[in-house]
Order: sequence, then structure tokens, then C-alpha cells
Amino acid sequence: MAGILYIFSESMLSFYCRVGNKEYFALEMRCI
Repeated sequence: MAGILYIFSESMLSFYCRVGNKEYFALEMRCI
């Protein structure tokens, strides 16, 4: 279960990085 959650959160971070939504600026920094 933890592995699935990790993969999901990683893909969400990657999605927000590509979108470049300023609301998720903190998450974007983690993707660099």
C-alpha cells in the first residue's frame, strides 16, 4: 500500500511541476 501511495504522490508532484501552478510552488521545488 505504501509503495502505491509513494508512486501516486510522485506522479502528482511530476504533474504539478509540468503544469507550473504557482499554488504548488513548494512541490515544484521538490521536483527539480
